[in-house]
Amino acid sequence: MKNYSKDFTCTESDLLSVYNRITDAVLSVDKNYVINYVNDAVVRLFPDFKESFVGKSVWDLYPENENNTLHRLAKKALKTGKSQYFERFSHRHQFWVEVNLYPSVDGLTVTYRDITKRKMEEMENHKVATRNSLIIENMRDSFLLTDSNLNVVDVNEAFCENSGYSKSELLKMNVSDFDTEFTKEKLKGILKKSRGSQAILLDTKNRKKNGEIIDVEVAVSEMKIDGKTLLASFGRDVSEFKATQEELSKANERFELIGSTTQDAVWELDMVTGKRWANEVHQALYGLCKTDEVPNSVEWENRIHPDERRHIIASLDTAMGLRKNVWLEEYRFKTENRGWIQVYDRTYLVYNKKKELVRMVGSMLDITELKRAEEQIEDEKRLANVIINSLPGIFYLYSEKGQFLTWNKNFERISGFSAAEIAGMQPMDFFDIKDQKVINNKIAEVMEKGYGEVESHFHTKSGECIPYYFTGLRTEVNGEKCLIGTGINLAQVKKAEMELRIMEQHILEQKVAEQKKISRAIINSQEKQRNYIGRELHDNVNQILAGARLYMSMGSKQSDYAREIIKYPLELLDSGIAEIRALTHKHVTPLREIDLKQLTEKIVENLLAKANIKTTLVYEVSSIMDEDIKTNIYRILQEHINNIIKHSKCTEVQISIKECGDNIYMVINDNGQGFDINKKREGIGISNIMNRIQSFDGTFKMVSSPGNGCKLKVILPRIESIQS
Repeated sequence: MKNYSKDFTCTESDLLSVYNRITDAVLSVDKNYVINYVNDAVVRLFPDFKESFVGKSVWDLYPENENNTLHRLAKKALKTGKSQYFERFSHRHQFWVEVNLYPSVDGLTVTYRDITKRKMEEMENHKVATRNSLIIENMRDSFLLTDSNLNVVDVNEAFCENSGYSKSELLKMNVSDFDTEFTKEKLKGILKKSRGSQAILLDTKNRKKNGEIIDVEVAVSEMKIDGKTLLASFGRDVSEFKATQEELSKANERFELIGSTTQDAVWELDMVTGKRWANEVHQALYGLCKTDEVPNSVEWENRIHPDERRHIIASLDTAMGLRKNVWLEEYRFKTENRGWIQVYDRTYLVYNKKKELVRMVGSMLDITELKRAEEQIEDEKRLANVIINSLPGIFYLYSEKGQFLTWNKNFERISGFSAAEIAGMQPMDFFDIKDQKVINNKIAEVMEKGYGEVESHFHTKSGECIPYYFTGLRTEVNGEKCLIGTGINLAQVKKAEMELRIMEQHILEQKVAEQKKISRAIINSQEKQRNYIGRELHDNVNQILAGARLYMSMGSKQSDYAREIIKYPLELLDSGIAEIRALTHKHVTPLREIDLKQLTEKIVENLLAKANIKTTLVYEVSSIMDEDIKTNIYRILQEHINNIIKHSKCTEVQISIKECGDNIYMVINDNGQGFDINKKREGIGISNIMNRIQSFDGTFKMVSSPGNGCKLKVILPRIESIQS
């Protein structure tokens, strides 16, 4: 709306400039014949009229006995909508004047041209030709004289300049050669209908020599010279005037269209005329129809909430006093049908060259629901912060560019950095240079696949390096890829692992029996450690996330908007809970007296689900078996299946678990890529399998070579032979 107001002001200014450049005296009157505009030429034409023209009746320019013709033709122009023309001698001003009356929606535009000289020359017949020629050649309007067939007889210099043709070229042409609108027959028809008028005012289009089309306003008169019928035309280029009118029309159309389609309550006030306009939305706020009278400023003020009324009125007065172009405020407004609503009011103030306020255009937007949604979002943010800060580890959310967006208090406490410092840091700032490549790869993996996890050392501000287990989940914030995750302190776990490695080193130096005994203790310790980690994840972190999900689910029931906003965070929580359950199932030791067959079948099901590997299982073992043996078989099978999934790239696996005498025979065979048995390999998977088998007095054999898959044979006693 602001742009339209500016366009309108500029257009009006341009029009005034155009009118002041016109040599004819131009004035406009409303339908009551009250003058509302005059150009500079009017002042020059009527110098004896000392008072201001604007606001006076047009009849004040003439004595009463000279008003008859003007009054009659003015009424005719308004009634018929057709322009009128006449010439008269003003006794008051002692000059001949040519008067054109142009009707419009708002009144009349009247042009005066002093033709005293021409009239006096007509009275002096011996000077008519010479003086007319002089006038025509020196006038700014184009002059064209044609015969009855519209062949050019004479033109003035102005016509040559406006058309681009020379006089010699034009004298060989017909009007149809440069006029795009009128033909001989059409013009004759118009002249015939207007018989008796001294001149006919026409709008047409002329094609200049360079091909440019211009709008032309032409006054055509029919005359007899030496017995021949000739047509004299006085024309002027009105292209600029037409363009200005078109822009004004388009601006008004756009204004009306916007007012009818927008949801804003749009209004306009002309400070000069007091005229008000408003769209249907605005009127509805007052319980009115669009055709009803637009409420005034007092009615508007009375509907502002009493607590805010004084401030809002003072704010608007200040804006007008400072000649501001825009006034913006939010306040409560009492509507007729909906009670109090919150509105956002934008008002554009338009001033004239004297810095006087001439127009106000505004819109009132109902932002009640938006305010409610903002308050609800703030409540949800507070709840989310409580949940995040209650997590036992560190929490982080950063963009794909590495900018931290949010984190919990634990992150600040453990890292030693302040919130302002973290906001300016990158994730790599918390890791050693040698670890940064791995971390970068993991971040890229999360952004590509959606999830990732890694163990690395977390660097604090004090220089301490703490081993941490980090998780990452891809998400989106404001359309940008982000990584959300948590970090769990593994210092105690690492310490326990180091102690276990020291114990293993000592065990290797002991007797075989003692070594097996200690190995059993290590395995039991590992199972306990797994149980500890699994319970921590399940009973602590998982319960916190479940609680968070419960509260967010409750919040989502408040409104459809909240439900839509919380939908994706709920999916993230569900994903996190599912991941923790998977980790729990992976680490926690199976319950005592559970069926080993069921555990084995579950591993096979997971193998098929995760890796899409065809699996054959043969299970022929009685239920009577030592519980620790069951657990050991389960862990050996689990460890080797994990190795197959990670490394083998196989498509088929055969698993056989059979009982023969006092021993359990387990064979696992895959058709994968195989490997060199004698080549040193990364990881401790095979070592763990060996330790488990040996600690239970078992034996094993692994057969593999590149391209020929892998076959693992394990023999374990069915009953424990070593007491812990």
